[in-house]
Amino acid sequence: MNIIQVVSSMSSESSGTTYCVPHLCESLIHAGANVQLHMLAPLYDIRHDGYEMFSYPRLKFPHPAFGRSPQMKKGLIEAGAWADIIQSNGLWMAPNIYPYCAAKKNGKKLVVMPHGMFLKWGLKQSVLKKKLCWWAGQGSAMRHADMFIVTSQEEYETLRELNFRQPVTLLPNGIDIPMTTYPKANRRIMLFLSRIHPKKGLQMLIPAWKKLQDDFPDWDLKIAGPNNAHAEEMKMLAKTLHCERVDFCGEIVGEEKTQLLSQSECLILPTFSENFGMVVAEALAAESCAICTRNAPWEGLNENQCGISCDGNEAAIQEAMRSIMTSSREENIERGRRGKAWMLRDFSWDIIGKKTLDAFQWLLGKAEKPEWVRND
Repeated sequence: MNIIQVVSSMSSESSGTTYCVPHLCESLIHAGANVQLHMLAPLYDIRHDGYEMFSYPRLKFPHPAFGRSPQMKKGLIEAGAWADIIQSNGLWMAPNIYPYCAAKKNGKKLVVMPHGMFLKWGLKQSVLKKKLCWWAGQGSAMRHADMFIVTSQEEYETLRELNFRQPVTLLPNGIDIPMTTYPKANRRIMLFLSRIHPKKGLQMLIPAWKKLQDDFPDWDLKIAGPNNAHAEEMKMLAKTLHCERVDFCGEIVGEEKTQLLSQSECLILPTFSENFGMVVAEALAAESCAICTRNAPWEGLNENQCGISCDGNEAAIQEAMRSIMTSSREENIERGRRGKAWMLRDFSWDIIGKKTLDAFQWLLGKAEKPEWVRND
């Protein structure tokens, strides 16, 4: 099977698509497919094994954020003759419309994976840009998709509520399991590691920490993420509330990120909206337990006894933090071990690649419908 994967860009290692799309390409190859990856320039030094990558220049008109690239559209239409499946990753940019053009021109199957960009919270942000993109072709691409891939029940329900009736493959993102882990730090660490963005919930986490800090002097709060205007607002909030032992440590990537996750006792993601929450999986794979709001699909933290899935409000977040911080280090280490076992069992990239390819085989009429494909 020949598969084209399309993503707007790979501009930041903190971006979920920058991590997921190349890994999905590799996992599909390991499952037996042939894969190409197409994106906007510049072509970053992305890990890739066994597939070709193509990059195209973008035009500044009407705005660089739209990612217009006539060369990319032309390149995808030409490459579409080779493909059986063309998969678009993400929404709201021209490169998420071009796969529809290529699939239509060549009579091939179009798969759309929104990567959380069609969740209700996100649809309320940058409304004008989304309306323009919808009018420019995103609506047609969504309506004519042959299949959607989503990573959460919420994303599936949003599609159905908005009357998209196509088959939906419901699968989590895969996760790399670190070969080595690091011992826990001497100080006990509650770690936030993600984009610094209003939807991530730091405005709830910081006041919750303020109410707990005096009761747990052996714990520190580390906040890792790219510096930006919202990060400065959160630093000011922590200062105004007289928070102690809070370290804004900037963006952490690569092996340093794995080390920090492993050394931390608990990862916390108090998000308002998340289609997956990759950092939760990364923390569990690094043998750290986790707290996450129910606004992300991590109810399994409770079922697998490796952390806490809680309501998305300050009181619930504070209660979950208190529960973890009251537990002994040994109890939390055991939670982390159970989390890693869960990741190995259900979230390895080899498993996700095989299940994705099985869904594609069914879409092409070459296999029975897998249980993870829903057409109800």
